[in-house]
Amino acid sequence: MNSTIQREYARLRKLGYPASNAWRAAKVRARFDGEPCVRLVGETDLLDLDVSWCETERELAELIDRANRDGVWMWRAEYLDPVDGWTSAWDCSGFIGDDFDDSGYDVDAREAALEALDALELPLVEGWV
Repeated sequence: MNSTIQREYARLRKLGYPASNAWRAAKVRARFDGEPCVRLVGETDLLDLDVSWCETERELAELIDRANRDGVWMWRAEYLDPVDGWTSAWDCSGFIGDDFDDSGYDVDAREAALEALDALELPLVEGWV
């Protein structure tokens, strides 16, 4: 087992991830981080703040304060298509600050980009990127 995967697995288990989820996330992240033809792109997103879960005025005020302080973000996972350039494989908006990291959505995003890249069935070419 790769030491990078082991470290990531241990980190995620300490955060409370169930073993199977931590294992999947660690493998996906290790592959994603080693693949130059995939990337995550974050953009500010002021229009998609979900306040529907706020039950009190206090919760709403705290959420708006945090959004104003830390920003609201849309994240997109992209893969490099040799014909079309950087192409979106997944996106999701409404994350405040660093909520995307270790949310589970981050794993889904990385995995979507890797699967889209794999679907291109490109031959391996040294030095392509």
